[in-house]
Amino acid sequence: ENLALFAGLEGTGLIAKFRQAISESADSAALGAALKEQLKGGNKAEFALDLLELEDPIALASPTYIRLGLSWLAQQLEHKQVELGIVRAVENPNPAPADDNPGMAA
Repeated sequence: ENLALFAGLEGTGLIAKFRQAISESADSAALGAALKEQLKGGNKAEFALDLLELEDPIALASPTYIRLGLSWLAQQLEHKQVELGIVRAVENPNPAPADDNPGMAA
């Protein structure tokens, strides 16, 4: 979801390795394998800190599975608050489609 961003990022470490993997991979399977390999031995903390310093952090899109998981969690918390009488039920103007459940059981 962030290939264009990573392909153009300046940097060293994992950012440079991601950029190289993106430019050299022939297809998505090869790219996935290359990125997985780089993540095994890369400095993930440095990578995360580099991403925090992006000039345009809005350009970094949250992965779909993260967005769906957070949406699911928010719905679960809202239901629990209503159940406990902490808040009244309020209809969500932007509910997640039923098909977008990330596979988490209540």
